[in-house]
Parts: sequence; C-alpha cells; structure tokens
Amino acid sequence: VSEPAPAPAPAPAPAPAPAPPAEPLPIAADVDTRVIQAMKARDKDLTSTLRLIKTALTNAAKESGVEAVSDAEAVKVLRKMSKMRQESIEMFEKGGEPERAAAEKAELDVIAQWLPALASEDTVR
Repeated sequence: VSEPAPAPAPAPAPAPAPAPPAEPLPIAADVDTRVIQAMKARDKDLTSTLRLIKTALTNAAKESGVEAVSDAEAVKVLRKMSKMRQESIEMFEKGGEPERAAAEKAELDVIAQWLPALASEDTVR
C-alpha cells in the first residue's frame, strides 16, 4: 500500500511593494535618501553635491535651533546656493575656465531639483 506523496508546499507570497508615501518627503529627508542612493551607485559627483546640500540644510537647522528645517526654509537655503553657483558660473566663463563652469552647472542642476519652477515671462504677462 503506497501512500500518496504529500502536496507541495505553497509558494511564499511575494512581499508587498512599498506603498508610495501619502505626502512627498520633506526636502531634507529626500536629500538624505538621495545621498545614500548616489553612494550605492558610486556616483562621486552627485554624492559630493548632495552632501553639500545636506550640510547646508543641517547648518541652517542648527542656526535656527531646530532638528530639521522646514521645506520653506530649505528652499531659501537652496536658492542661496543656486545664486552662488550662478555667480560662479559667470565668473568661470569670463575667466576662461569652462571645465569649472561645467562643474558648477552640474551642481546647479542638482540643486534646482528641489527649487520650485520660476514663472516664465509669458506666464507673468
């Protein structure tokens, strides 16, 4: 008398995909997340720029005496960083250093990801 073979064990259910956040991450938390992603991707330039942003946001928080800056405060910090990069780009281009200007433009592009889009002239008129 042979016994029937035991039924195969059911396959484990796949892990549920993480639900998207109900709200977008605060800027400071988003920067932290992207620093880790850039480090894992071994993107030195992006990691460096993101660390500059993270440091600026951390310094702003310490000056304000809070643990983390609000998004409004973060945008102010990022606008200041953006303005500094724009001035540097102009100076490097006038000084005949296109490589350094390109590096500043790359940093400016990363910073601009968190800045609200400015209205175009057509929109304002």
